[in-house]
Amino acid sequence: MHGIPRTKTWTELAATLEIGSNEITVTETTDWLVGDEIVVASTSYDHYDAETFKILAITDKVMTLNTTAIHEHLGISKSYYKTSSSTVDFPMRAEVGLFTRNIKI
Repeated sequence: MHGIPRTKTWTELAATLEIGSNEITVTETTDWLVGDEIVVASTSYDHYDAETFKILAITDKVMTLNTTAIHEHLGISKSYYKTSSSTVDFPMRAEVGLFTRNIKI
């Protein structure tokens, strides 16, 4: 078996993927390719809201997808006051995972 090593197999959304949108922005640069299949995890109470897409175009951290999103996937972080002088950030970002594998037997 052999394949090309991938530097990243998952990342997170940098901005919310709205219903009807076909473009995502991720937090890290990846070595993913046009045609790769990805999954965007659910950020709702229903884990069935996860969606799979194929990548049509990539520009830096922005990816254009083959279909539009059926569910909203959060890409935000909320700050909460721990004390009067400090805050705690609580990330609420959907994970984006690479489904495509390139292993050949």
